Amino acid sequence: MPSTASRTGWLRGALPVALAGAVALALAGCTGEGQGAPQILPTSPAQSASPGPGTSSSAPPAGSESQEALLSAGERALTEVPDSTVTAIDSERNGTVWEVHVVTSDGTEYEMDISADGSELVSGPTADADDAEDKAEHLNQVNAAAIDYREAAKRMLAAVPGGRITELELDSEHGKTVWEADVIDKSGAKHSIQIDAGDGSVLRDSTP
Repeated sequence: MPSTASRTGWLRGALPVALAGAVALALAGCTGEGQGAPQILPTSPAQSASPGPGTSSSAPPAGSESQEALLSAGERALTEVPDSTVTAIDSERNGTVWEVHVVTSDGTEYEMDISADGSELVSGPTADADDAEDKAEHLNQVNAAAIDYREAAKRMLAAVPGGRITELELDSEHGKTVWEADVIDKSGAKHSIQIDAGDGSVLRDSTP
């Protein structure tokens, strides 16, 4: 029969071996080598970059894309109301439509909504209930404008390179016919620009 000292020595030698085995089994369970162990999948870059709840992945077009959409909306409006002139194009409903105004040769103003890309008629055209004085004022503005909405938009964006127009309108100020526009620059600041509708010169370029 082994002595007490021998048994103590045997236990001291066996204990590290048993502990090492237990640690190995625990590690196997943590790394998924054991049956039924959960697997942790890495997150892909696409999942990491996905927008959070309530975040929209769409945004209004900027720069040249915005200009092309505005010009297309004006062209579509002119096909809907022949023999007319575009006098206003505004981005409405959070940029989902363009509200376009045109004036015919008798001074009647029509309003319609065109899709954001400028390709489709959404609603209208609807004639405004203007009296003779209003129609005469519309015609005076149209006749005094030597440059049309296309050229006006071009000059507005030349004043704010890389910007996008959210509102463009033919108006009168201090007896002068002008084109006025709101243009959002690359930093998100809004510029209120006014140009002479006769020669296209910039009369005002300001930010609120």
